[in-house]
Amino acid sequence: MILHSPASDPFIVPLDPENGHLNARRWIGGARRCAQQQTDYAAAVEPLGLVRGIKGSTAKHESVQRHYGQIAQPIAKLSIARPPRILMDPGGWAAEQRQSLAQQAGPVFARARTAESDRTARKAAEAQAAKAQGHADRLQAAMEAQKALSARLRALPLPDVLDALGFVQDKTEKARWKAEGFNITVGDGAKAGKWFDHAAGTGRGGSIDLVQHVTGSDFKGALAWLSNRFGPGAAAADLTARLSAQAVSEVEAAVAEREPFTPPQEAPGHWQHVREHLTEARALPRGYIDRLHELGDLYADTKRNAVFVCRDPVSLRITGAEIKGTLPRPDGTRFTGMAPGSRKDGGGFRVGDITRAATVYLVESAIDAISLFRLRQAAGERDHAVISTAGTTPEPRTWFAELSDTVRRVCAFDNDKTGDMAAHKLRRHKFERLKPSGKDWNDDLKATRDQSQAGGRETPTQAPSAAPDPDNTPSPFDP
Repeated sequence: MILHSPASDPFIVPLDPENGHLNARRWIGGARRCAQQQTDYAAAVEPLGLVRGIKGSTAKHESVQRHYGQIAQPIAKLSIARPPRILMDPGGWAAEQRQSLAQQAGPVFARARTAESDRTARKAAEAQAAKAQGHADRLQAAMEAQKALSARLRALPLPDVLDALGFVQDKTEKARWKAEGFNITVGDGAKAGKWFDHAAGTGRGGSIDLVQHVTGSDFKGALAWLSNRFGPGAAAADLTARLSAQAVSEVEAAVAEREPFTPPQEAPGHWQHVREHLTEARALPRGYIDRLHELGDLYADTKRNAVFVCRDPVSLRITGAEIKGTLPRPDGTRFTGMAPGSRKDGGGFRVGDITRAATVYLVESAIDAISLFRLRQAAGERDHAVISTAGTTPEPRTWFAELSDTVRRVCAFDNDKTGDMAAHKLRRHKFERLKPSGKDWNDDLKATRDQSQAGGRETPTQAPSAAPDPDNTPSPFDP
């Protein structure tokens, strides 16, 4: 239904043609927009003596006829009788006069009571409306802040989010990221912000949808994960500044509800297959592999993958898992990635005691970590430790803060352009550069084995004895 004001501006009564009910959101975007139209219309008809009702009032209405009937009661001139010269009953005469005056002034009293009631009701309605408007404004501000936060987090660079989720970037196809059960390609150019999971045959856009897809969480859980992982920074600071304490506590509660990382299920029946692959195809020392398996840092999962457990270097708390496939795929390659939910910033797969090492090496994979540790030990080096960062990393992990300034830091990433670029960025953090002779350190270890076998010498395969740490948790390869 459309009415026209004297100013010729249309005023819309938002009736839904489907059910005949009021539906402001369908036509004009919601009740707030409708209320503003009522205010504008009232301003247009104000010259006619019409006054807008109280905005947001919750007052209950009485009969218009009754209300205005009381207000319109006639006010007659009061008739006051003169007393007779001789009063035989002064008290009785006075009572009669009071009764007469009360009857004559009845309409006046009724009108006064109605007017006072109207003023009181209007003040109460104004107070109630102000209270309701304040609540609505706070709610609207919280909703707008939440939308702003969602938009900011949704626009996060997808590679950063995938890295935080534990994915590994494909070395030959930079737009492709992999983790166990996932094979995701991110778009660029006009398709920036879009992603597609080839393993699941589905794709969408934005980091929130991506986190929901990978972690299996709902919108609230994905928003909490992103807020926690990328804050306190722009997102968390903005949220704290703009939302009420209640909204902040809700986000904190959602973060607390996030489930901890769960390692892939162990499959003891597949361990011998994984062990043979690592010792035969990868030339890793049997003693090392068996010791890591005893410590729980290496095992086989249900897909016959080798699972290398990542830990915080100080507390040894599990923070994730690096996965290496042992079965070749149709194209001849083997799966490489991290278990979903792994916290790459919390720690990596390590060989040796980082807290007591004189030299710490960074490599790109768990297999490289074992390979380089064995090569350095064979060269006579002691008091060293090797950490896998599961790919290249532009910045040292937060747990490097535990290292003394006297510890020698070496970037031993792969011998390729990507490894060189990452090593260059680490120079400002006092990292030296060490390159393998081949593509990676496992290539060097296999070459050493082949040379030893060709020369008729046996390759050392036993790990040195392990001594317990002060907290009774043994390190894999203490010298």
